[in-house]
Amino acid sequence: MAITNETMKVIANGVDKKEEPEIIMGGKVIAVEVPDELAEVFEGIIGSLIEKSESAEADSPENNDSNDGDWDDDEELTEAEELAADIAYWLAHRASDNLMKVAKEEQLSIESMLAIVKCFEKTDSESLVSMLKVIFLSHGMIDVAAELYLLDICKDYLEDVAFFFEDAFFDTDAIDLYSIENLLREKAREQNNQLN
Repeated sequence: MAITNETMKVIANGVDKKEEPEIIMGGKVIAVEVPDELAEVFEGIIGSLIEKSESAEADSPENNDSNDGDWDDDEELTEAEELAADIAYWLAHRASDNLMKVAKEEQLSIESMLAIVKCFEKTDSESLVSMLKVIFLSHGMIDVAAELYLLDICKDYLEDVAFFFEDAFFDTDAIDLYSIENLLREKAREQNNQLN
């Protein structure tokens, strides 16, 4: 499934909330319901992609007579891949924030959070996403868990999207603090074992 400029413009401008969905592209109906925050992020991402696309067309080797022949498309992500990576980044930050909400609501101790993050660190990126879905669903956060299903769609455009998600998730302030604490405790245990 290819993302056309027309589709990106529709997503960027948002879908009007009417009683009947607007018919677009030869009778195909697009109905999208997303939280306002997510809609704003999509508008920003897609708007920037459209701007990049227009500037890339102007700067592309076909439109540039002074092409040196050293333009290499393999080194950069495509627009769709960049969009998928940006969505994964945004979802990772949302997941981290929502996990901290769960921790606060459940009054989880620091030790509990360190154990949870340690489990996350020992698993692969696909399993991390699944574990987060389970945590959110078990706390009645159905909409939050549903957001993570966007990664399945993004996987069609960027195979390693779960890796991008994992990298961004562990790079958030909250999760990074627990990761560093786990690392420090592990190093302290190793030093104690060496001294004994």
